[in-house]
This record gives sequence, structure tokens and C-alpha cells, in this order.
Amino acid sequence: MAQTYRIRIRFMRYRPVFLVISIVLMAASVFFLVTRGVRRGIDFTGGLLMQLHFREPVDIGKIRQALAQVGLGDSTIQEYGSPENVIIRTSMERAEALARARGIRGELSTEVMLEQLVPEVTRAIYTIFHVDLQDKQDFNTTDRPRIQRFLMDKDPLGLKESAPDQMESRYSALAQQIYDARLELGGVLNDWKDLFARVDLPPAVRSMLQDHFVLGPFTIFSIESVGPQIGRELIRKAVTAVLVSLTFMLVYIWFRFDLVFGVMALMCLIHDVTILLGAMSFTGRELSLPVLAALLTVVGYDVNDTIIVYDRVRENRNARRFSNFIELFDVSLNQTLSRTLLTSLTTLFVLLVIYFFGGVVLNDFAFVMIVGVIAGTYSSIYIASSLSAYWYEWRQKRARATVPGRRRVPRTARAAGR
Repeated sequence: MAQTYRIRIRFMRYRPVFLVISIVLMAASVFFLVTRGVRRGIDFTGGLLMQLHFREPVDIGKIRQALAQVGLGDSTIQEYGSPENVIIRTSMERAEALARARGIRGELSTEVMLEQLVPEVTRAIYTIFHVDLQDKQDFNTTDRPRIQRFLMDKDPLGLKESAPDQMESRYSALAQQIYDARLELGGVLNDWKDLFARVDLPPAVRSMLQDHFVLGPFTIFSIESVGPQIGRELIRKAVTAVLVSLTFMLVYIWFRFDLVFGVMALMCLIHDVTILLGAMSFTGRELSLPVLAALLTVVGYDVNDTIIVYDRVRENRNARRFSNFIELFDVSLNQTLSRTLLTSLTTLFVLLVIYFFGGVVLNDFAFVMIVGVIAGTYSSIYIASSLSAYWYEWRQKRARATVPGRRRVPRTARAAGR
């Protein structure tokens, strides 16, 4: 006689409806991926990245408008850390187009594109703050080698008559002191007095700096470039990491539970990743290294959620008798429901805080994680469990059909374990 257990929610009753919903979502995701694709960041396409630090908080919208005037309006502009820190990312194609528009011909190296890009960006940003250089240089955006070259060209200490090595050594040390002092003051000087109070400079050097430089509103912390070949290597490694992880997961679930469970878990992952990529395509999210890390995290999270359900199914089918597989999966899902909800909700609370208050840099990462957690929780119930139940029901009916005239209530543990 089959035992009865309390079932609060009959999940399997609604599996046809939710399977249809999943098919529709996957079809929509595939449509967006085919027609719109997923935007790839400079980590994968190659590009140029500038990190700027401003004297005061700056409006990202105004920076975008200024860059649009020089053809860089589609650059990725983000705050990082604080409103005074801004990252500007420009694709390699856009940087090359800018160099061509300025009359550069022949093969373009990264150095040539940077030479064209950096002045364009700085001049565009100056228009926001109404800075007029008046044929002077911006001291806050001048790096140490350029400070040294300036000192050697102007020679405020009159060292040209001395040995060349002595002149270069003296001005190199002065340039290093000046540059280090500016960094210690935050990178952006507000007043020359702050610099002169920190570094004991000869009066001639002080006067020369004040006459030929202005104190602009920002400084350039770093300039980096990522070549397209590096992007291709990142894509290859990412695909390899996903395939290897999926293979190990399949083998683990096969030996720990059942080959059928392993196959259904893979189908569950395909379902979740497809919907996740479709959501990224629909919302125009950019595929970057943080987003790739989120995708791999979602893969592990989804498998863990599915294994929790499968482990309870395995325990129940070995310890109890059920009238059918539907009852087995319903009981197992109800028993793991509280754990699933607690884990998913606590994770979602943290991710929502990151999404709304973590800044633009973490926004895409949090979005992918939020969609992944929701999809993983849903799929562990209505994809992994539903498909497994359908499989075992089909195998049970097939087993009955091969033994005509023999009617019995099979034990689910034996049917599922063979």
C-alpha cells in the first residue's frame, strides 16, 4: 500500500504550462541573439581605456555630450569608486576611425591611436569646464616624461653649458619630485601654493611652471589598451572554462545520482544561459570580464540548486514508496522549497543592493546575477524536475508495455535506479 505524504504545492500539475513558458522565453532569447546579438566590451573586441580623476563630481551626461562633438559619443563612460572618478572606454574601431578622420594614413599602431585619442578627449572635456589653455599646457594632465622634457627644453636652471648627463639627471630628479608631489596631493592641483609647499623648487622653476602651465579640472590616472587578439584569447578561454565545467558537472551528477539527472541538469543550464544571454541582448548589456565571471557563477549556482532537489529525490525514492513519479517529485520539491527560497531570496537581496547602489561598474554584473538566480530557481523546479519526471514516466510506461498482462505498482527507486 503506497504511503501518502503532505504536499502543499503540486508543482508537477502545472509543468506543461511552465514548459510552454520556457519554450517561449528561449525562442524570444534566440530571436534577440540572432537579430541583435550581445554587445562585447573592449575586453573582447579590443579598445582603449582612460581613467580620469576630477577635482569635483562631474556629470556623466555632460562628458558624453562633449565627446559626441568629436565623434566619441558612443564610448562607454562610467563612474568608479566615487563621482570624481570616471572611466572612458572606446572601441578600437572608433579610435581608428578618429585617427583616419584626422588624416592619418597607413597601418595604425596603438601608440598612434592613443596620440590622436587622448588630446581629443581632453579638449572635449575642457569645453565642459570652459577651460581656455591660451597656448599653455595643462599641468594636471602632464606626465613625468613630459615635465622632464619641458624642463630640459626651457632650462630654467641654465644647465645647458654643463655636461649633458648632469643636466638630464638634475631635471629628471626635479620632474620626479614634481610629479610625485602632485600625485600625493590627489593628482589634481587646485593652487600652485600646494605644490610649492610640498616640494622645495628653485624660484626659476616655479616661475617657469606658472608661466607655461594652467591647472586643469582633471588628471589622467592611466591609459590602457586591449588588442583584439587578447579579446579572442579571452573568448577562447571563457568557452573552454564553460565546457570543462559542464563536463565535470555531468560526470559528477552521473556518478552521484543518475545519468538522466546529469543530462537534465545540462538542459537546465542551457535553458538558463540562453534566457540570460537573451536578457542581455534585449537590454543592451555589454559582455565584459565581470559579466563573464557572473555567467560562470550562475552556472555553478544553478547546478547547486538542481543538485539539492535531485538529492532529496534520490533519498525519497530509496526510502519510501510512492504511487507514481509525480508524487515523488512533488514531495521532494515541497521538502526543499524552504531551503531554495531562503537561499535565493537572501542572495537576491544582496544583488539588488549591488544593482541599485553599487554604481555603474557593477550594474551589469548584478543584473546578470539577478536574472541568473531567478532563472536557476525556476528551472530547478520546472525544467530539471519536470523533464526528469517526464523521462521516468515514459520509461515506466515502456517497461509495462514490454510485459503484457503483468500489472503491479512499481517501486520508483528501482525503476529510476536501473
